[in-house]
Amino acid sequence: MPCATIPSARSSSATIRRWCATSPFCLSGLFAGVAGGLAAINFELANSALFSAAQSGNVLLATFIGGAGHFVGPILGAVLVTYLQNMLSDVTEVWQLYFGLLFIATVMYAPGGLAGLIMMHGPIWRAGALAGVLTRLCADAVADRRAWRWSDPGRSR
Repeated sequence: MPCATIPSARSSSATIRRWCATSPFCLSGLFAGVAGGLAAINFELANSALFSAAQSGNVLLATFIGGAGHFVGPILGAVLVTYLQNMLSDVTEVWQLYFGLLFIATVMYAPGGLAGLIMMHGPIWRAGALAGVLTRLCADAVADRRAWRWSDPGRSR
């Protein structure tokens, strides 16, 4: 419930406003502290490499890819970025290029991030029509690919 609609806000508006202004900051500090503690346990040390610009960039990248407007967005982004970082670094040395392309695609085509895409398709999911929509989209993509392939003038016959 938004802070402005809390019923007791009429009697103590100053206290509620102050609480609403500081609680998100306190919660973000709590989550950052837990994340730092878990990172120290995971790496078994805490040094200055944890505070580098690359690490801060990875956190921002995960936040924007997952979606900063939703609570689960940064979580989805962190899971995806960590998975891709581990998998792509084994395959290629230019894995950061693929992160940049993913970030550009997310900003251009899904400004709300992955969580925004999921929330946008929520009504279709609840109506039970998601399978039909995905089937139709895949069929259209295959048909467009076939039409493009046969209409390509540079294609050798």
